[in-house]
Amino acid sequence: ADILIPRNALAHGRPEAHEDGGYLFRHRGKEFYFNDGTSLELRQTILRYKNTLSEILIALNNEQ
Repeated sequence: ADILIPRNALAHGRPEAHEDGGYLFRHRGKEFYFNDGTSLELRQTILRYKNTLSEILIALNNEQ
């Protein structure tokens, strides 16, 4: 949900300009507000998941 909801909103929603310079995306009843701050947060979340999944892969490879 941390990644898929924003991804789907950005990929399938239509941007609506927001008064503070960001954009509101709506998709399947969910809303995602996108601006510089949420962009940075989303990138950091993706990197965190990537690192965690890489650690899991390394641990699984070490058990073999």
